[in-house]
Amino acid sequence: MIKIKTSSKQLFKIPVLMAFMASFLFSCSSDSGDTDIPPFQGDIEIKQVMANKVTIRLNGSTTSGISYGVREEGESAYIKTPTSLGEVVINDLLPATKYELTLFANEVPDFTYKVIKFTTPPFNTIEDKNSKIPNRVFNYYSEKGFKHSLRPDVFNENANIKFFFIDQEDSNKTIELTYTYANGLINFTVPENSISSEPYQEVKGYYLGYKLGNENIEKLNYENDLNAFITFAVFNPDPKITGVNYIKEDRCSGKKEYRLNFSGYFFSNLFEDRYNYYFDTSTIFITRLDDQSEIVLQEKSIDCITYYRSVNSNIVSPFGLNYLHIVKTIELHYPDIDASGVKFTKGDYKMKITFSSNEVNNFYETNTFLFTLP
Repeated sequence: MIKIKTSSKQLFKIPVLMAFMASFLFSCSSDSGDTDIPPFQGDIEIKQVMANKVTIRLNGSTTSGISYGVREEGESAYIKTPTSLGEVVINDLLPATKYELTLFANEVPDFTYKVIKFTTPPFNTIEDKNSKIPNRVFNYYSEKGFKHSLRPDVFNENANIKFFFIDQEDSNKTIELTYTYANGLINFTVPENSISSEPYQEVKGYYLGYKLGNENIEKLNYENDLNAFITFAVFNPDPKITGVNYIKEDRCSGKKEYRLNFSGYFFSNLFEDRYNYYFDTSTIFITRLDDQSEIVLQEKSIDCITYYRSVNSNIVSPFGLNYLHIVKTIELHYPDIDASGVKFTKGDYKMKITFSSNEVNNFYETNTFLFTLP
């Protein structure tokens, strides 16, 4: 066995060395622990973005005072505001503006945190100032060719903003809206191509969308409700005859007569108030093609001559707004006649229907429709 000799001096040095090393390790451990704990540990949660403010929540822990910093995208300096953990509301923002948000440590100048980007919408709420029919919750009445005037609660005239109709059935289909902003109102005319007359569409829904610069188009929420979007129900104001339900012969006062029923989209003379279109007069024009003789009838039922509108459809549309064309069928009874200047017998005819009322400029007419009496 090999014995190692140790002098008394060496024995004295070993405890001293061990004590020095322990002290060094403890010092290193303590220093590294202090520098590894950041002033803020956690994340920023965006709770709600409005046109003029944003609500955030700071989740986590902090070892010193912190401040949030906000700046418009492209700016160099942040506006710093001391804050604390929990929910925080940042006010006085501009609508339709891109922002950057981060955190700063009040006592650690070199502390950095990730930058979070968000964009404020162009407004929080809009008020329809001129539609014939008040909005139904988040569904706004509209129609082809209608000139809208909408008052937003806030607006940024200097923003590079565009508005769109977003097809409710296919969000990839959009129509840009040409608008002006004056006297606190957003004004635009509903494009003619927003609803089809051939094939005929009675009503079509569009979300109101917007985009800033080259960003994607976004839907606008209704009064900041994340589950509801501002929707414009675009109605087709043009009445139209679409087909013949039946043409049959009958007898009236012992004489032959024709009974005809036409399908289409027609105005009614019911519900005379501001929630509906009201046309108290409907006139049908029937022209025989071979000799151009004409029969003109307003709604009536006298002897063997009858012409009337039949309300036989739902009054309320899927948007909670009343249909414009409540009438879907027209009924016509007329005797078989072949007299000088008046013919309604076997042959080919064309017809159209007009709708009018005592209101100024309230007049519509249908397409010209061809039919044959067998």
